[in-house]
Amino acid sequence: MASISEIIQASKRASMSWIRSYSLVCLILILSFNLSSCVSNSEYIENGVYTTGYIYEIRNDTRGEVLLYRYYADSTLFEYDESIPHIAGLRSKIIYKNFPVIYVPENPSVPRLLLFKYDFEHLGLNYPDSLKWVEELRNPAPLSP
Repeated sequence: MASISEIIQASKRASMSWIRSYSLVCLILILSFNLSSCVSNSEYIENGVYTTGYIYEIRNDTRGEVLLYRYYADSTLFEYDESIPHIAGLRSKIIYKNFPVIYVPENPSVPRLLLFKYDFEHLGLNYPDSLKWVEELRNPAPLSP
């Protein structure tokens, strides 16, 4: 016959096993959700569709500076917010302006705002002359002596 301490130990092992299993299932669900809502660079490159996004608000939250913008994909209006680093000095210059947006038709609710040179370079695209003013504001040329 099993002693009380053996029964308690067996009960603890069963509880720990259940907790590990539950944690593993939760982790798998979280990862699958995150992966399904992500779009890889190669998907943008291979299947990307371009549209125009309109920045209507810039705010600070826990992610830092966040741009809120609207864009149309297949005649449907979408709104998206995207954390963009190093835009503090650009706020008044880029708000209420239109910029290129790329999305994948299979997942149009996950766009990418194309604002800076590196946004284009990550996708193997040339930076358009029409946006050079943004890059110049971000990296002003040094003053001549």
